[in-house]
Amino acid sequence: MPHTPYRARRYLTPEIDLDDWSQLEPFFTELLERRPDSAAALEEWITECDELTAAVAESGAWKYIRMTCQTDDDERREAYYHFIREIEPRLKPLLFEFQKLYLANPHLEELDPIRFEVYNRSTRTAVELFREENIPLQTEVEEQSQQYGRILGGMTVDFRGEEKTLQQMTIFLKDADRDTRREAWILTAQRRLQDRAELDELFDSLLQLRHQIARNAGCDDFRAYRWRTGGRFDYTPADCLRFHEVIEETVLPLVVEQRRLRREVLGLAELRPWDLSVDLFLERPLRPFERSEELVEGVIDIFDRLHEGLGDKLREMRRLEHLDLDNRKGKAPGGYNCPLPETGVPFIFMNAIGLHRDLTTMIHEGGHAVHSFLARDLALLEYRHTPAEVSELASMSMELLALPHLERFYADERDRDLAVYQQFNGILELLPWVAAVDAFQHWIYTNPEHSPGERTERWQELVERYLVPEVDWSGREEVLRTLWHRQLHIFEMPFYYIEYAIAQLGALQIWRNHARDGREAITAYLRALAMGYSRPIPEIYRNAGITFDFSPEVVGELMTAVGEQLREVTERLRG
Repeated sequence: MPHTPYRARRYLTPEIDLDDWSQLEPFFTELLERRPDSAAALEEWITECDELTAAVAESGAWKYIRMTCQTDDDERREAYYHFIREIEPRLKPLLFEFQKLYLANPHLEELDPIRFEVYNRSTRTAVELFREENIPLQTEVEEQSQQYGRILGGMTVDFRGEEKTLQQMTIFLKDADRDTRREAWILTAQRRLQDRAELDELFDSLLQLRHQIARNAGCDDFRAYRWRTGGRFDYTPADCLRFHEVIEETVLPLVVEQRRLRREVLGLAELRPWDLSVDLFLERPLRPFERSEELVEGVIDIFDRLHEGLGDKLREMRRLEHLDLDNRKGKAPGGYNCPLPETGVPFIFMNAIGLHRDLTTMIHEGGHAVHSFLARDLALLEYRHTPAEVSELASMSMELLALPHLERFYADERDRDLAVYQQFNGILELLPWVAAVDAFQHWIYTNPEHSPGERTERWQELVERYLVPEVDWSGREEVLRTLWHRQLHIFEMPFYYIEYAIAQLGALQIWRNHARDGREAITAYLRALAMGYSRPIPEIYRNAGITFDFSPEVVGELMTAVGEQLREVTERLRG
C-alpha cells in the first residue's frame, strides 16, 4: 500500500525499493563507516539511522497487515515471509553494529542525560543480549508463530445449514435461548479441539526455539531473556507472582458474587460454560451497529466529545483506508493497532460482527491509535515504541472514558446501563484470566523440558485456582484443559499479558480521576501518552495523575470501587 512519510525524508532517497536489500545496504554501510565528531553530529547520525529503520519497519508492518487481513492468500504470506527471511536477518546485525558504535562514541556523555536516559538503557540492553546465532532462530520463531493465525483463521463450522467463522458464532453465545447457546458453544468447542494436536506441536516447537535463543544470549531461561528484551526495568518476576496472589485475594470474591447474580437472573440451577456470555437483564444482545461504517462514525463522535482533535485522528485513518474492521473467512483472529513509524498514521485491524464487544474493541484500538498519533512527534524512534504497560494504559483508559458518551450508540438508558455493567464485569473476568495466562507462562518458560501432559496438568491447576468458580464444567473438561489455545499472545507474543492487568489498574485510577475532574483527568491522560517511552514507566504514570502500583492496598481499593459501581448499576437494571 502506498504511503507518504509523515516527516519528509532527509537521508533515504524516495525512490528506493525497500524490498531490495542491495538498495538498502549502502545506506547502512555509510552510517556504519561514519564517525560522528561532536554531540550534534551524533544526534544527526541517530536521526538518519532512525529514518532508515522506520522506513524498513513500516515496509514490514504493511506486509504483516496484508497477511493477517487474508491469511489464505499465498502471495501476501510469501511477501511477509520474504521480509522476515531476507530483510530482517540482514538488518539485525547492522543495527547491532550501529548500537555498539553509538555506545562507544566519545561524545555520548555530552548528550542530555535525562533525554537519553531511556534510550541509552534500552541500547545497552540490546547490545548485551544480541547474538548473531539467534537471528535464524528468531526468523524461524516469527514464521512459526504466524501459523497460529492461519490455523484459527481457517476454522469454520456448519451451523444450521450455514458456514460460520468462530467469531461469527459468538453472536449465538449471547442468544436468550439456552439450547441455542449450548448448541453453538459445543459446535465451536468441538471445532477447536480438532486442531488441538497441531496447536500443541506448534507450541512445543516455539518453546524450544525460544529457550535456545535465551540460552544463546546467556540467560538461564526465556523468562529472564524476555524480561530484559521487554524492558521490564520497573518490576520483577516475583512482583508478578505476588500480583497473581493479589488478584486471587481481591478479585475472585467479586467474580463469585457476579456469577451468583448471573445464575439468579438467568433462573438456573447452575451455570454452564455457555451461560457466561449471554447479556443479563435483556432478552437480546446489545447490537450497537449494523455496518462498520456506523461503528467508525460513532466512535469518531465519542472521541470528538472527549477532547478536541481526537476524532480527527480516526478521520485521517478512515481517509487513508487504514481500517479493516469486518470479520470474514481467512482473516486472522483478534484485533490490533499497528503503528506505522514513517507514515505516522496507524492501522486498525479487527473482526467486527455487530456486537457490543466490537464497539469496545474499536474504542480500545482507537485509544492505541491516539497514542500512536501523540507519540509520533518524538524525535527518537525508540521513544515512539511504547512498552505495553503504557500502550495498554492508553487503550483501556479510553474504554472507561468513553462510557459517559454511549448514548451515541444506545438511545435507551437501560442499554447504556447494561453496557456499563458489561464493562466492569468484564474487568472482573479479565483479571483472573490474565493471572492464569501469566502464571502459566512463568511455569512454561522456567520449566522448558516439560511434557505436553505436564503442561496440561499445570494449566488444570491454574484453571481450578482462577477460572472455574460457580461454573459447572462437568463433561466438558477436555475443552477446559485446552482453553489456553485460544490466547493468541501465548503463541505469538510470549509474556505480553500481565501488562493488561497492570494497565487496567492504571485505567481504573484515570476513571476515578475523571469522575472527580473530567477535564483535568483527560488532559493528564493525553499528556502522558504524548511522552511515548521517553521516560521510565512510573514517571509516565505520574504524569497521567496515577501511580504505577499493584500492591494489595491499591488493588483492593480499586476493586472496592468496581464492586460498588456494579452494585449501583445492577440495582437500576433490576429495578
